[in-house]
Amino acid sequence: MKIIDVIKPKFNPNQNTFIAFGLGILSILFSVLLNYFPTNWAHWVFRIIFQISIIGIIIPIYIMTKNDELKEAGLRFNKPFIYILISIGIAGLLLLQFWTENNALFSQFSKQSFKPASYIVVANIYEVIFFAVFLRYSFEKAFGIIPAIILSALFYSLHHAGFQPEFIKLFFVGLVFISIFRIANHWLICFPFWWIGGTVDVLTKAKDISDLSGLDWWKSIFMLTIIIASLLYFGIGTKKYKTDKIRE
Repeated sequence: MKIIDVIKPKFNPNQNTFIAFGLGILSILFSVLLNYFPTNWAHWVFRIIFQISIIGIIIPIYIMTKNDELKEAGLRFNKPFIYILISIGIAGLLLLQFWTENNALFSQFSKQSFKPASYIVVANIYEVIFFAVFLRYSFEKAFGIIPAIILSALFYSLHHAGFQPEFIKLFFVGLVFISIFRIANHWLICFPFWWIGGTVDVLTKAKDISDLSGLDWWKSIFMLTIIIASLLYFGIGTKKYKTDKIRE
């Protein structure tokens, strides 16, 4: 890709652009509601079911599958080991940085860290699919690469409003993470890179994070089931649809 293609802005919004904006705004609104309803049932309804499962996973995967855009958007599985190995290397450098900043880093983890860590790991998968893949791709088609990364990072930051309102820090985190994703344009480069960044930040570095007791592993299983089911169901459905069209 030429440098001019990276820095060249454009303005070609379509229906999917407005859908992406709408889903991004809804994601923020459901997060804000957590400030007014700080209960476990509200976390289930507003965060797990609506923000993550429906808005962040089911609808984006359905739209991208319907438009045959999953691979182009970066949600692909080819050459998995190459990108995972690169991600491991980046994760190692990030972990080294965290350890350099805090020599007692590893002693801060315990058995009690498992439940929130498992939740964060699965939530990171949702963040990659929704912000790095879906929003970024939708905005890139409409406005260009750099504006898309900036807009996606902004939504990524603001969607933490109900549980980690460190907006400036998370905006720059989003810029870095989504930029690295875009360079590879392959979602598997994000794992375990995002997992290290997310778990260490939330469990040891975040200053305004809400109570971690609500980050239960049952929610992790529910979210992971939604992710896997959405990929399998819509993917198989699309192949069947294309086969039927050929037979016609």
